[in-house]
Amino acid sequence: MTVKNYLKSTYNPYDEYAPRKPVVCADGFFISIQGGTHFHYCTPRKHCNEYETVELGFPSAKDNYIMEYAEDPFNPTGTVYGYVPIDLVEALIEKHGGIIGKIELIY
Repeated sequence: MTVKNYLKSTYNPYDEYAPRKPVVCADGFFISIQGGTHFHYCTPRKHCNEYETVELGFPSAKDNYIMEYAEDPFNPTGTVYGYVPIDLVEALIEKHGGIIGKIELIY
């Protein structure tokens, strides 16, 4: 599954505040991929299912593909990454073997 397909398949037209679940890649790497309203660092900054850039967050491991976008580069697994181009996110996910599922979080 591509990142673009993931964003489309997880789009909830009835709840603009519902976060998408983090994705899990084939090699075990996981990361949050978000797009939406003014709460997320993405383009466009609205509730939709197609984005030019997205917000990534809290990866399971540091990855140099995205470090230039880190809000806190000294805490690479505990920060968000704003306005990351979709093509770069696709390359990141492909590097880790592709999306194989989502993490079901319990709050």
